[in-house]
Amino acid sequence: MKKINLFILILAFGFDSFAQIKGATPIADVSGQSSGDRNTYAVVVGISDYQDKDIPDLLFADKDAETFANFLRSPAGGALDGDHIQVLTNSQATAGRIAEALDALIEKSKKDDQVIIYFSGHGDVEGKKLTQPGFLLCWDSPSRVYMGGGTYSLSFLQEVVSTLSVQNQAKVVVITDACHAGKLAGSQIGGAQLTTANLAKQYANEVKILSCQPNEFSLEGEQWGGGRGVFSYHLVDGLLGLADRNNDGQVTLGEIDRYLEDHVTEEASPQSQVPILLGNKTDKLATVNSKILNELKKNKIGNMLVMGSTESRGFEEDVLTKTDTLIRNNYFAFKKAVHEKRFFFPAIDCAEKYYTQLEKDESIASLRGIMKRNYAAALQDDAQQAMNIWLKADVQQLECIGKSLKLESIPKQLNRAAELLGDGHYMYQSLKARRLLFEGIIKMKHQNPDEVLGRECLSLFRQSLAIEPQSPLPWHRMCQVYVSNLRQPDSAFICARQARSLASNWVLPFADLGYKLIQQNKFELAKLALEEAEAIDSLHPYVINRWANWLTFSGGRANLEKAEVLFEKYQESGGPTYPCWFNDYANVLKYLGRFSESEEKFNQGISLDSTQNSLWINLGVLYIDTRNYAKAEYFLKKAIGLDSTTSSAWDNLGKVYKLTGRYAEAEQNLKKAIALDSSFATHWGNLGALYNQTGRYVEAETFLKKSHCARFLLCSTL
Repeated sequence: MKKINLFILILAFGFDSFAQIKGATPIADVSGQSSGDRNTYAVVVGISDYQDKDIPDLLFADKDAETFANFLRSPAGGALDGDHIQVLTNSQATAGRIAEALDALIEKSKKDDQVIIYFSGHGDVEGKKLTQPGFLLCWDSPSRVYMGGGTYSLSFLQEVVSTLSVQNQAKVVVITDACHAGKLAGSQIGGAQLTTANLAKQYANEVKILSCQPNEFSLEGEQWGGGRGVFSYHLVDGLLGLADRNNDGQVTLGEIDRYLEDHVTEEASPQSQVPILLGNKTDKLATVNSKILNELKKNKIGNMLVMGSTESRGFEEDVLTKTDTLIRNNYFAFKKAVHEKRFFFPAIDCAEKYYTQLEKDESIASLRGIMKRNYAAALQDDAQQAMNIWLKADVQQLECIGKSLKLESIPKQLNRAAELLGDGHYMYQSLKARRLLFEGIIKMKHQNPDEVLGRECLSLFRQSLAIEPQSPLPWHRMCQVYVSNLRQPDSAFICARQARSLASNWVLPFADLGYKLIQQNKFELAKLALEEAEAIDSLHPYVINRWANWLTFSGGRANLEKAEVLFEKYQESGGPTYPCWFNDYANVLKYLGRFSESEEKFNQGISLDSTQNSLWINLGVLYIDTRNYAKAEYFLKKAIGLDSTTSSAWDNLGKVYKLTGRYAEAEQNLKKAIALDSSFATHWGNLGALYNQTGRYVEAETFLKKSHCARFLLCSTL
């Protein structure tokens, strides 16, 4: 027997007529007439954690129930108060309390009243008997011999629904969310499927909405509302008004039918989950509250498409018991490889190897959809984590990009995920766009002037943007190309503004742009960028830090002292510190001549991240300033070992050699700096000074003139 995550929602028909009593709101009934003094009563049950350890727990049944109850308490759901709604979750949801609550509904409800019964938990059948259609398992249910108690029979449910509809003349809707993902007593006879099939039978002209077909199981996962069932998640969204296709302020059964088919079926793919709706498609289920709907739509603006893994332990156990040992071992090896992110390597023990073998085996055909889905979801995890970090602009998490979170394998992972899901899947185009995005990010190996590299990266980012135009990420990366590789700040500003138009609260594009312009000594432009960033979030750590950078390098002791104040206030406020923060603070102290304090800050940064080459470079520069050339040489060589594309490391190492009389080595290093970035006049100036010192005056004049033309202050060090 497979586990059934069963949402039974008996809505005395529908959400659109609520009594003007004790918090209930009167709205039009299904016929469009005034609801008068009709009442709405609700019992909402959700059980994730069962008392009997042999009954598999559900993940989000209780959360789904609480969310639905909150919907009923809201103006959109009728504003039901405590006299009209009873919520039972987990240990509260005993068989006795559920029976008592349902019996009370019969006692309370009258003609044209509405009754809402919502059950989220397990359902099962122990035997194929016409007289016993199955049971709802309450919190205190035994794991077998359901007739012994702790359950609520579907025949009792049928009697309740019939009594409400026929005797009390209430309007009734039954909604079930069946998740066949657990091994229960009726496993060998398909108890969950039989329960779902029996629930699909109409008792007394009530409307029914089922989350899936009897031979399917309903998905739940983190991607829906941080942990929900896909059906429940979209059901509530639809009732709140997203299903109102004709914008008439009413949600009908037909509109919910279409909405659930469009969203549940699509997002469950490649696993099959097709909701069933029975009843008059013109019947109204809810009246839309425009304020709540607008807020819901606002919260969904800019949300990226995501795909998460789903849990299927009990279901897979049921399937695997019928397979041979080799298949079972390969299946668990596949799951282990996916969990450990061994997607393609080593070739003899990777997810791809096991998946290729298992997808051909008919004995686990019913697991193919969930295998494919979870494999494809895992292949997207690294990309999603990186994008989340960029969009959140968390100063500490950003430090892990390229380190603990590697980017190089992401394009291959996204490409394989797209292949698995196929071009008909809702994530396919986004996966293509994100593959191109990461290909461009990886290709941008350095941020020195490089026309060819810049154009190649721009091409990839533009292709990504053409496929996923709502994403701000390509615009941010194009901004970086324009300001760094192509040195076109006007175009960089355009891209940053486009990114902001798509993500109005995202501070990173302008903060990064300002920082790059500071590095290029374009202080007026940098100021404009930082003012844009400040307008977005003046208290963001990056904004504060970038302003401190601007003050540090724009000249004057007064500015240095202001920069120090910014760092001190930030630290006193308890703002998060990170390697680059220590680097920038140490630079201020260095320029103020407080070398011991500066050295301490640099070393604090290195202790946090020894791979951050800017810390090694600037500590090397500190040792140049304090004439400790041996240490300066060591730290600058360490920086070059970490990233050989940073021109300032070569330039400063050349200065060390010049100051220690090793002129040939100095010339070699200074030429390397110019080759990497010919836009920095300090490189030309230092080489010109070397030639002047060694009596090569003609060459000295040439290089010093180039430095002068760039109008770069020879004393500046970045």
